[in-house]
Amino acid sequence: MEGRDLSGAAALISEQYSDGRRRTRHEIRRLLAGYFLRHKSIHVVYRIDQVELLEDAQAQVVLFAGIAGTAPVGSEALSQWRGELLRIELLVALENDEEWRLQSAKWRRASKKDLL
Repeated sequence: MEGRDLSGAAALISEQYSDGRRRTRHEIRRLLAGYFLRHKSIHVVYRIDQVELLEDAQAQVVLFAGIAGTAPVGSEALSQWRGELLRIELLVALENDEEWRLQSAKWRRASKKDLL
């Protein structure tokens, strides 16, 4: 997804979204809207670290994402990233309309040591 498309991003979030901080789909949408307003340009580089298929058409995904306001120059390797680096855990589920949607997320700042 490109272009800071809030409606496109919100469509990927389940109506049943909830997380450890008791945030709802509506609150995550507001969080994204605020981020898009504050940042005119958003560049993301990511590395999927783990995918585990669970019962009930769910998957748990762990990934690292580098987020910056300017496009990376040269290598886009996360080990060389100079912007914000996050470790993100996602729970996604295949919903009744046969679309995968985000049911829960947890994230924290990561360090380059986390990438080892």
